[in-house]
Amino acid sequence: MSNLFFQLPFAVPNSALPVIPSGDIEPLTPYEIGADDHWIFGDSAASLTGQVSGRQLTAFGDAPSFSSNYLTIPGGSGQGLESGIEEIATQADTICAVLRVTPNSVTQPLFGGLADGTANHGGGPFLDSVESKIWLTYRGTTISSTDTGDAPVPGQWFFLAVSRDFTSGIKSARSLMGGSYVFETAGTGTYSPTVAPRSIALGNPYLSANNAPLDCAEFIVLPRSMDDGELQALYARRQAVMAARGIAI
Repeated sequence: MSNLFFQLPFAVPNSALPVIPSGDIEPLTPYEIGADDHWIFGDSAASLTGQVSGRQLTAFGDAPSFSSNYLTIPGGSGQGLESGIEEIATQADTICAVLRVTPNSVTQPLFGGLADGTANHGGGPFLDSVESKIWLTYRGTTISSTDTGDAPVPGQWFFLAVSRDFTSGIKSARSLMGGSYVFETAGTGTYSPTVAPRSIALGNPYLSANNAPLDCAEFIVLPRSMDDGELQALYARRQAVMAARGIAI
């Protein structure tokens, strides 16, 4: 017998309460309700159309290739998918993706809008060129090459969410690589957002780096920041949806 229940938008800090295993949950919809947009990738370019707002991801560089349950952004410099979602200096949002990386010898942005230092705008998570750890940089703030401590295993799928709140004098950012702890950092300064027509993107359209190909199963942009419990709940929902599509995160 199946039960219908609703997940409320807050967490209860009581470890004694029972927990429903994520493997026992089947969402009524695979998409995050309330997202700016949400893309779950499949075997054709039709999956570049968002399923919440109908936004079209546009290739910056070469077109991606498609597989049954993911796409691949080609390797090389200036390769990514632009969402058309613009940023502001007081940005507050959560961006997440289910990704698979290959060994890479240069800095590789994963999503966001990080541009070359001389352009002095944009930001987001990136893999460093030595240890392949995930770092955060947001131009104009003191959050610059901040090590999250997370290091995805090349060839294995992983969930990554980054939530930021730049609405006050203290700029805060949280990141979660699925199955790990929530990393938190804060800084000061004034964020220098991507400059139109540039926008929040998947992959690396704007930083000059000869990156390896990047696989992605889904990409989500949500219009608000999230706390630790909300990020863990988001991961649990995405883990259940991805498992149903044959991708373990």
